[in-house]
Amino acid sequence: MVRFTLKWLLGGLALIAGAGEIGLRAVGALDFPLFQTDPAIGYFPQPNQRGAYLRRHHWVFNERSMGTARPFMPSPDAVLLVGDSIVYGGNPLDQPDKLGPTLDRVSHRPIYPLSAGGWAFANELAMVRGNPDLLATPTIVVVANSGDYGEIAPWTSALNWPIVRPLSAINYNLRKFLFKPQDVVFSAKSAEASRRWQTDLAWLLEHYHGRLIWVLYPTLAELHRPRPADFDPVLAQLHGRAEIVDVFGDARWTAKFYRDGVIHPSATGDRVLAGIIADQLAKPAPAR
Repeated sequence: MVRFTLKWLLGGLALIAGAGEIGLRAVGALDFPLFQTDPAIGYFPQPNQRGAYLRRHHWVFNERSMGTARPFMPSPDAVLLVGDSIVYGGNPLDQPDKLGPTLDRVSHRPIYPLSAGGWAFANELAMVRGNPDLLATPTIVVVANSGDYGEIAPWTSALNWPIVRPLSAINYNLRKFLFKPQDVVFSAKSAEASRRWQTDLAWLLEHYHGRLIWVLYPTLAELHRPRPADFDPVLAQLHGRAEIVDVFGDARWTAKFYRDGVIHPSATGDRVLAGIIADQLAKPAPAR
């Protein structure tokens, strides 16, 4: 009798698990972007992929791992938009609400977003340095925060940056949302890390001859406070070469535009941030 009951119990659990697995897959719980690892860059979105997380949060990456369906063919008004999760947007946002597509609409320019969640400035520079043809883009906009100027972010998590589709939707989602791995990463600072990104930035400034715009973006904790000294070394290196957009001092940017209470903008916040950047793009490029 006990064996019979246990058999039915296990059978029932298997049916429930199977139904749960089918249900999670049916609602798109595994339909998220995949990543590719690289010894120099760390990781980046795999090229040529698209989907809709939970069937409503659409996402797309072109053949150059950029967050747009548009193939990379930079026109005279094109913009390479470089950053971390601020630019990337992630699963909580639908594709049209992310910063790149929003800036595309607001500025009436083709925007090529190049980003990944958790990237440090060193990852961004390594991605550009490893793909020097990107420097053909007439304008580069870098969105930076104070946590960017440390060591390059390595690939560390199959939950945050999966490189293959998980075998089990139940297992993946239980681990992802029960243990909640940290997805806001501030890279550890060191003298060696500073030397690395400063060397790569010097390479960029030597080889890139287009318009360069640097956007200083605050975390919620930094808002309405003096700008952190973390920016000082990069601003010194950029002096006279880049246009600086200081969101810290822009009255249009307020606490209500953070969707997570930490750093990431909401869809409304992306519209405001895109407007701030578009205003700078609309100005004549300074003479060099």
